[in-house]
Amino acid sequence: MLQDFPQGKDLPGHEPPGVNGGNPIGLNSQTTKASHRGLPLVREIVSLLVALLLVLFVAFDAFRAWSSFGEQSDQLAVTQEIIQKSSQLLADVTDAETGQRGFLLTGAQRYLAPYDRSSANVWSSLDRLAQVTATRANQAERVEKLRPLVKEKLDELQATIEARRKLGPEAALEIVQMGRGRALMDQIRQLCTEMQSVAYARLLRQTTVARSSVNEIALVSVVGSLALFALLVLSVITIQRSIARRAKNLEILKASEESARIAQDWLRTTLESIGDGIIATDAQGGITIMNKVAQSLTGWSGEEALGRELDRVYVAHSEETGQLVENQLTRVLRHGGVGGSSRSLLTSRDGASIAIEESPAPIRDASGGIVGVVVAFRDITERLRVERLERQSALDLAWLGAIVESSGDAIIGENLDGRVTSWNPAAQCIFGYTKVEMIGQPISTISSSGREDEGIRILERIARGEHINQFETVRRTKDGREIHVALTVAPIRDESGNVIGASKTAHDITERIVADEVRRKQEEQLLRSNVDLQRFAYAASHDLREPLRTISVYSQLLERHSCSQLDAEGLSNLKSITAATVRMAQLIDGLLEYSKVDGAGRSSAANVDTTSALGAAVANLRAAIESTGALLTFEPLPVVKGSQMNFIQLFQNLIGNGLKYRSSRPPAIHIAAERSGREWLFSVSDNGQGIAAEYQLQIFELFKRLHGQDYPGSGIGLATCRKIVETLGGRIWVESEPAVGSTFYFTLPAQENTP
Repeated sequence: MLQDFPQGKDLPGHEPPGVNGGNPIGLNSQTTKASHRGLPLVREIVSLLVALLLVLFVAFDAFRAWSSFGEQSDQLAVTQEIIQKSSQLLADVTDAETGQRGFLLTGAQRYLAPYDRSSANVWSSLDRLAQVTATRANQAERVEKLRPLVKEKLDELQATIEARRKLGPEAALEIVQMGRGRALMDQIRQLCTEMQSVAYARLLRQTTVARSSVNEIALVSVVGSLALFALLVLSVITIQRSIARRAKNLEILKASEESARIAQDWLRTTLESIGDGIIATDAQGGITIMNKVAQSLTGWSGEEALGRELDRVYVAHSEETGQLVENQLTRVLRHGGVGGSSRSLLTSRDGASIAIEESPAPIRDASGGIVGVVVAFRDITERLRVERLERQSALDLAWLGAIVESSGDAIIGENLDGRVTSWNPAAQCIFGYTKVEMIGQPISTISSSGREDEGIRILERIARGEHINQFETVRRTKDGREIHVALTVAPIRDESGNVIGASKTAHDITERIVADEVRRKQEEQLLRSNVDLQRFAYAASHDLREPLRTISVYSQLLERHSCSQLDAEGLSNLKSITAATVRMAQLIDGLLEYSKVDGAGRSSAANVDTTSALGAAVANLRAAIESTGALLTFEPLPVVKGSQMNFIQLFQNLIGNGLKYRSSRPPAIHIAAERSGREWLFSVSDNGQGIAAEYQLQIFELFKRLHGQDYPGSGIGLATCRKIVETLGGRIWVESEPAVGSTFYFTLPAQENTP
């Protein structure tokens, strides 16, 4: 907040003559009375001499005050021109830098217009500034310091522009990142700020001196008017002249005060239009000026901050240590001048932390003494974010380049004309062409002869904005071989989003194509073999049943009619033959059931309610459940893909296994299922005899039986269970402890739309 300068007022003691009863007629009357009293002529002569001396004194003192006022008016004009020209110089350099930044970012020539215009104006502004500061040594010294800085800054701007034109944006960015241009701009800005600060201080002093001169003129005029009031015509003439002089001086004073007000408004407008926060203090550290940007960053309003100590409003901490930074006034006093720019963290009134860059500078009076400090600071949060993004972008580009160069896939860049713009080592390895041979060449160089080039069509489709998926094609290598490649195409866009080319990733899939063809033929052969085996199983079961049936019938007839003729050994052998035929029939039935499991897998599966399939299996085993006194419990089971008959057989075999190999306790069997990711986990638990760890894998193989002929069965049931589960894309296993019980687990894929 800017403090207002005092506005123009009539000074005390400047009331127009004639007020309070002063008039020349009264003086004539008194003079007449005195003469009538017969005063000696000597008194009149003495009075006249005193009046003349008084007139001379008044005239001399008025002339001296007027000369001082005139001199101060001239100095005011010089000071105002110094302020104007230094501001114009800073604005010209800033405009030149703005034009240079626009050209560096875009490469467009039109952004150089402000640069060219400002570069041409800089030297005229600097020369005029040197002329007006010729009589002021400290300001002239600053102007001489500005000349090499301005020249070096303009040379740096020209160097970046030439680098951008000839070498590209990276070269220009490298010069900018050296930081010299920013340092030069900070020094130029600091010198201009010092010149303006000194000029403003001088302007205030000169205004004060001019006002004192006017006050002295007015006082002398009043005293002279009162002293000469007794004089006749001479007094009237003197008073009139004094009045005229006073009016003229008042006009000059008002003009001077108006100039001061304009300068104040200009200063206020300048400070408010600056994008940086500005805080100025007096010699004791009390805040005197605070612009809107500073108010926004600190959270303090101008009225609240005015007069407060700087440390209470401007609270900054070190980025590295988090400690409070040194008071800016103390810092400037310790260094005896500009403290240089630095970074810190500003803590606003609401506790928010803002990254800033700050530059303190002293405010000096005419004698060079420090009478305050001005702190310019800016929010660099966004700049730091951009710098981090630029560093990350550069790192990403480096990573991308390394990935492209080390990739095992060919990565090829093309423009919209179908010509190669990039070619990595893998492309050379796959196609045989080197980078030198391919850069700038049409991509049709590696097109397969006799085939339409898909690459040209792909580029046309990308240019129309279409999305291209991966596709397979045939390409020709340098040695003339044709290879199968999988191409993945992605558009390359410019800053405006326009497609300017395409990036293709090519992978040699010739071996995969050959392997797929071999695998397809093997699958066809395997399918035919499975069909033949299934047919054989049906035929074998039918052909084997007849001789078994004949053996069984004749064994029974022999036992019935010839038992009296056979001894004990013969009867035992006959019973063995009968038992073997029954066992053989069971094996044939088991093999037939095993072969019936659908080998097509899930391709022909339907939705199956496994709870319903479990109910059907329990119904088939009802007699065995009742005879053993078994307790059967189950939880709700899901709907999965498969065959109803296969699930009935699966549950029937697993439950039957628990009933068959029961312990001395009544059987207790529990069936459950739970969702585990993308599959269902089923469990069938019993409290039977259990299975030793070394046999837990063998029991799922064909004809593997742990108890020999002690228990009925063919040894195919669990193998059938494994075939059913694996056909549906799952797996089956058992966890068991002897004399405690067993739990058979199997998994099945879950449907996506089921919970």
